[in-house]
Amino acid sequence: MQAAIGRNLSTAALIASCPSRNYEKCYYRTIEARYPVAKFRTRRPPGLKKGVCEPADDPNCRPIGPDRVVEWFGGTELPSPSSCPAQPSPPPLAIDCRQPPSAAQQQQLLLLVGVPSSPTATGTKRRAAIRDGWMRDERVGRQVAVCFLLSSLTPQPQLAALQAEAAEHKDMLLLDAPETGMLLRNNTRYSGYSKKGRGMPTFKQYMFFQHAAEHWAAAPFVAKFDDDTAPSLRLLLPLLASLHPRCEASPKLAFIGAVNWAGVVPRAEDSGVRLDRCGFGWGLRASLHNYGASFGTKGSPGYIEACDLRGAALPLPYATGAGYIFSQALLHWVATDPQVVGWVAEASGPEREALQWQKFEDTSTAYWLTYSPATVQYVDIGPLIHDAACHVDGARKRARDGTYRCALAAPPFSCHPFSCHPFSCHP
Repeated sequence: MQAAIGRNLSTAALIASCPSRNYEKCYYRTIEARYPVAKFRTRRPPGLKKGVCEPADDPNCRPIGPDRVVEWFGGTELPSPSSCPAQPSPPPLAIDCRQPPSAAQQQQLLLLVGVPSSPTATGTKRRAAIRDGWMRDERVGRQVAVCFLLSSLTPQPQLAALQAEAAEHKDMLLLDAPETGMLLRNNTRYSGYSKKGRGMPTFKQYMFFQHAAEHWAAAPFVAKFDDDTAPSLRLLLPLLASLHPRCEASPKLAFIGAVNWAGVVPRAEDSGVRLDRCGFGWGLRASLHNYGASFGTKGSPGYIEACDLRGAALPLPYATGAGYIFSQALLHWVATDPQVVGWVAEASGPEREALQWQKFEDTSTAYWLTYSPATVQYVDIGPLIHDAACHVDGARKRARDGTYRCALAAPPFSCHPFSCHPFSCHP
């Protein structure tokens, strides 16, 4: 059951289709079949029951080769990272985000990364931290291109400073799209009219999707990573290489990230949010249970009405916003599909204040994917991803084969960014 894009589901029709409101019983198998999910995790050394051995603590610990670190363990079976022949390390490229490389050079790349950034002092410090952190990986400039995403509509004198920084580092892309705060002026209903919202880079981010689809069309994969997220390319790239279009049985439309489930309300008049999230679950069963449940006491502060009574779309898989990756074919569809393009245009139209789109960009992206005419293959790397702030224990955590989302504070850091480097930060 699905409404037209951007429109709420009919509550009456939904309940008529499942009078018991036991949505797990009514829809679990249908949704599971519609959204195939392949699950990947870190391969454990033989004999180790849990965790990953650490060379500093165990002299018998032997690291697993990067081509065998990640393995499939459930859901739709896909090629393992070691099933596709390894390619030789390519020569370095002279990448300038302002002028995309040729198609031949792009084919050398495996991944284009867009990192939404801001023209603020915090944004400047985070870009510097990333350049001194995970961008030092030897794969950047060979198999990976990284572009910080900013708005060309930034007022002076900030714009001049951004242009000078872009000319110096050649890793910044100034997009002809507004920052959210340039469009939204009024305090939000969901904040009790106390704040002007989250200020998330929703419109600018979608402009990046369109730019990458047009100008980086030969890059096999395109990612969005937050500027407080540090990816480990050492472990991520072998997984992507196994899903490369040149590999046998690789899905054409692939979406990769830490997959959770939730419903979304396309027009949440009660909160003033476009695509408000509801019915969250770590898995589909939990999300379907929460989809039909209300929380709290009606009329009391904190009451949450059930998703089905709010016109929410049925639970869908989404990749958490810290970072997610499109196959090029899927990105092209997202960037050019008339339904999605129209949805984004409507979000910036006359109703942009009453129904604001500046929350839940991760579930927004996932919502669009549910309208794809072809099946999207979801690749869940959730077991590899954890949220963790920088702290003194980071040096130990980085030795584990997991990812750690690091909230980069303004320098001086409590620990070096590499100490929180995900997927085991060392090259």
